[in-house]
Amino acid sequence: MSQTEFTGRLQEVIHGTYTVESLNKVALSETDGPDAAQLDITRYDHTVYTKLTDPLGSNGTDKTSLTCTCWASTASYADSKNSKIPLNTPASTTYDMAKGTTNANTLTHSTLQLTKRVTKIPFKDFATHELTFEANALGTWDSPA
Repeated sequence: MSQTEFTGRLQEVIHGTYTVESLNKVALSETDGPDAAQLDITRYDHTVYTKLTDPLGSNGTDKTSLTCTCWASTASYADSKNSKIPLNTPASTTYDMAKGTTNANTLTHSTLQLTKRVTKIPFKDFATHELTFEANALGTWDSPA
């Protein structure tokens, strides 16, 4: 059995019908919300402490953030598909860490939406697009069997 070195060259992000072009770097952050608090409902006649899970739920939510840094087009802003992804529109999103590999680590999320798109044009360096997709829910992972 041989081991394949992971370099990130085969990663792919698909948001709805748009494939994010010219990926340079992808940063993924998933944060679980806190568990619901345990409320003390012990009465004077109880012999042990009695707790109840807060019926209103927890004080926070799950969060997912996917930030893609892409090389900008050398021709024009209009020919880049990254500029055509609509803002604040939830869509099914797939982040495949090794495209074309069977049972690769893949995140699927049904409600990610593009919340921020920044074009950076530094002095004496390449121009980049930075796309940030966010949602208040966790995605689903498919990993090697």
